[in-house]
Amino acid sequence: MNGRVLAAMVLACGLTATPVMPCSRDQDCLVFDPCVRNARCVGGQCRYDPTDCDDGEACTDDACDTTRGCVHTPHCGVNSACGEQRVCIKFPVSIGFPPRVFFVPLCIDQGPPSCDDGNACTEDQCAEPTGCAHTPIACDDGDVCTLDECDPASGCAHTALVGCCNADSECAGDRCTTGARCLSHACAEGTPVSCDDGDPCTVDRCNPADGCLSRSREGFDGVRCVCERPLPPACSGTPVSKPVAKRVARACALIARSSDSATPKARKLLGKAARELRRGSVTATKAAGKKLPPACADALAAQLANGQQRTEDLQRGL
Repeated sequence: MNGRVLAAMVLACGLTATPVMPCSRDQDCLVFDPCVRNARCVGGQCRYDPTDCDDGEACTDDACDTTRGCVHTPHCGVNSACGEQRVCIKFPVSIGFPPRVFFVPLCIDQGPPSCDDGNACTEDQCAEPTGCAHTPIACDDGDVCTLDECDPASGCAHTALVGCCNADSECAGDRCTTGARCLSHACAEGTPVSCDDGDPCTVDRCNPADGCLSRSREGFDGVRCVCERPLPPACSGTPVSKPVAKRVARACALIARSSDSATPKARKLLGKAARELRRGSVTATKAAGKKLPPACADALAAQLANGQQRTEDLQRGL
C-alpha cells in the first residue's frame, strides 16, 4: 500500500490527510478519490480538503462514498409503495445572537397509503413494488335476461331486458291468456282465455288485470235474450213438458212484438210476457218428479223466473 492510497483512505473519513511521503510538486499528491479535493504539496507534504457534500436540504443525510462520491439519503428513510408512509418536515431552530436559523429534520408517520379511488366499479388494492392498483370489477351475473352495467357511484346494476325470459313462469303475461311458454329466452304467446259463460243475457269480456268479467244486457236486448237461452245443463237430454214450452213460446212472441211497438203498447205486451214466464216457472216447479227430474225442474223454474224479473224491470223503466 503506497502513501497516496493511505492518504485517500484517511480523507474518506472527512479528515485532512497527513501525507506519509514527501512531495515536491502538487502532481505528486493526486489521488483517485471523489471524497477529497484541492490536492496540493505544501512544505514537502501532501495536503487535501474534504469534498463538501452538503446539499442544503435538512431532510437528507449527506455523506461521501469513495466509489460514488456524494450520497444524499432521505433522513426519514425510503417509503415502500404500500407500507407505513413517513414524511420529513424542516423544523426551524434559532441559535446565537444575532440569531442564526438552522433547520432540524422531523419525521412524521402518516400510516399506509389509501388506494380508494372513490369508484365503486373498481377493486382497489396495494401491491409492492408498484403501489395502488384499481382493477375493474366483474358485474356479469350470468343471466342473459339482464343488462349488466356498473355505476361508479353505486356499483353493479342488473336491468331486466324486456321480453326476455328464463322460465315459463315468467311468461304469465295477463289474465286473458293461458299457456304462454318461454322458448329460447323469448316468451311465446299463449291462447286467449274464453270468457263466454254460455248465457246470451250477459256481455262477456276479459280484462288483462282482472280476467273474465260479465255484465247483464240491458233494455230490450236484456229481455229478448231470455228467448235465446238454451235449457239449463241439468235439463240436458230431457224434453221440456209441453205446458212449459207453450208458456215460453207465448212470452217470447209477446216480447218480440213489444220491441217494435210504441211505449204504451210495449208496456202492456211486456206485462203479458212477464205473466207467461211466471206461469211457466210455476208449471216447471209443479212438474218436478213427474214430467221433469227435480234438478231440471228447479233449474228451469229459476231461469224462467229470471226472465220474468228482467221483463218486469224493463216494463217499469219504459
